[in-house]
Amino acid sequence: MKQGDIVVIQGGSSDVELLQDLAADAREMGGSPLVLLSTVNVEQQPPVRTSADFAAQEGKAGLVLAGLMDVYIAVAPGEDVAPGEGEPSGAGQALGEASMHEAAVAAMLQAARDRGVRTVVVRNGEVEVDGTLVTKAVS
Repeated sequence: MKQGDIVVIQGGSSDVELLQDLAADAREMGGSPLVLLSTVNVEQQPPVRTSADFAAQEGKAGLVLAGLMDVYIAVAPGEDVAPGEGEPSGAGQALGEASMHEAAVAAMLQAARDRGVRTVVVRNGEVEVDGTLVTKAVS
């Protein structure tokens, strides 16, 4: 991370303290942090609450963010993480997104990768940077 970077930090409500610490660290390094809180209640609403037209629409907000951010940090919920079979699906599951949102999350992550956004995913005590595992959890 470097001075002037726009840093998007995303995680769940159980990780609020960690998200705040990451934002403070980003600010200390000269970054401009934005914290996104993913809530299970909103992400996993029954499909009847959302019309098929709206549920299938492209995630414009994520694509706009992908065009602005320089660094993306995701704190993934451990219990919701399933072994990723494919990069987009695994990324969506890592962020705790419900299946109806996976395409939007995958599109955002792909747009970010295409721009060269640096990504960090913290999951189950492991840290992955730009798709490479750099710290393995000790069991």
